[in-house]
Amino acid sequence: AEGYVFSHSVLPYVAEVNGDAAGVIKRNMDFQFDSEPVRDGARKVFQAFASAIPEMGVDCEVVGTVNGLGGVCDRSSSSPSRRTQLSLLTSIAVAGVVLVASLL
Repeated sequence: AEGYVFSHSVLPYVAEVNGDAAGVIKRNMDFQFDSEPVRDGARKVFQAFASAIPEMGVDCEVVGTVNGLGGVCDRSSSSPSRRTQLSLLTSIAVAGVVLVASLL
């Protein structure tokens, strides 16, 4: 349920700049009792967010990294380097707060 709430708080902003990414996020993060959550996998959801965040004018360094998935700035890297490691849900929440704040 947390992933649903966090993802839907930023979904309109993602959809505005990248409809394909928004579709991936919505399909995977929708809260349904009759379907498997995150059916395409966490990496696919991360990549959707990672592709949309720079298009929104958000500094990708502010978003950080996700354990095992790398950072938004360098999607090929799986090491956190000097950036903060965050869980997937926390990253979505942080991205949402950053996006909303940058759009105000």
